[in-house]
Amino acid sequence: MLPQEINLYKTFEKPRSTLPFSAWRMLLISGSIVILLLLMTYLITAWQVNFLKTQLHSLVKDEKKLQQQFLTQKNQYPSFFFSKDTAHFIDTLQKGNDSKEKIFRLLSNTIPFNKVLMALSNTITPSVWLTHISIDKSGHKVMLTGKATVITSLQIFLNQLLKEKIFHSFSMQINSITNTKDSSIFQITFEDKTP
Repeated sequence: MLPQEINLYKTFEKPRSTLPFSAWRMLLISGSIVILLLLMTYLITAWQVNFLKTQLHSLVKDEKKLQQQFLTQKNQYPSFFFSKDTAHFIDTLQKGNDSKEKIFRLLSNTIPFNKVLMALSNTITPSVWLTHISIDKSGHKVMLTGKATVITSLQIFLNQLLKEKIFHSFSMQINSITNTKDSSIFQITFEDKTP
């Protein structure tokens, strides 16, 4: 048998151009559209930059005008309003006003000591007597020290005292009650919590 050779490969052919002339034309048209879009973007951006520059110029002009108006208004007021220590100055004025207001409140809101003594005399209870009466803070703090032979009499005395009109806004604090053989020694503070 004769040896046979079989060619399994195709013969090489020169590739053909697959793009017709119309495809080239479409490429040129799409390229020119892209260039036109880029050109329009550039023009719009340039217009925006120019618009923003004119707006900035007008705002700077307005700022200078407002600054001039401020300076003319500033000259009409005392200079301490515009000093660096304005906050300190205002705080000082506020503290002065607060102390004046506190003094005014203390002077105008006093409870005369005779009313306190009248209220105490209205609550006289057998077996209870006061050894010391202290009236402080313009009548807003009353400290009582005394003795009671019977503890129930002390309770009656305190109940009657709290029913008095002058002591309605007062809070009561029992500082001490000491029991001895024949009596109880007490110390009580009444303080008005309202200013």
